[in-house]
Amino acid sequence: IKAGEYILPSPGSTKGTDDFSKPAIEIRGNNLTVDFKGAVLRGSKADVDPDKRPGLGIKITGKNVRIRNLRIHGYKVA
Repeated sequence: IKAGEYILPSPGSTKGTDDFSKPAIEIRGNNLTVDFKGAVLRGSKADVDPDKRPGLGIKITGKNVRIRNLRIHGYKVA
């Protein structure tokens, strides 16, 4: 992943509803390390009230999965 700031809404969030089965990013596997190299992932703009932020940022399915060097903002659940 290249360092930078990404606005990536969760596809599971539409018109105020949240489907947490459809995250912005999904990682599947065992014994993985994913290095985001300082990237910032935003689900909504910074001026959106926290109680109005929709969706799920990352969903991980597996065991022993490490996420490194990532900041996540703007989702109901990061």
